[in-house]
Amino acid sequence: MARLMRGTLLLAFAAFLWRDGSAAPDPRLAAAIPAIESTIKKSGADVAVAFRTLDGRTQWLRRPDEPFHAASTMKVAVLIELYRQARQGKLKLDDPL
Repeated sequence: MARLMRGTLLLAFAAFLWRDGSAAPDPRLAAAIPAIESTIKKSGADVAVAFRTLDGRTQWLRRPDEPFHAASTMKVAVLIELYRQARQGKLKLDDPL
């Protein structure tokens, strides 16, 4: 869990530093990447990063072609479906499991 949290925080930090959609990355991001890579290496976790600005003009990819197990990302899809079914009246969010 700590490894997942660390990876999530690193991605959030990178997103914060990459503030606009210019063709060149923010110099603060370029300066931060070595520290991010070092933290990832020290963690011992398998980490990939896929970051792109909303306009799609800039991106930062780390290990983009390696397959990873979806793990906790599946929780998001399950929650979306849960809320969709609750909105349709098929279940209540406080129903017992």
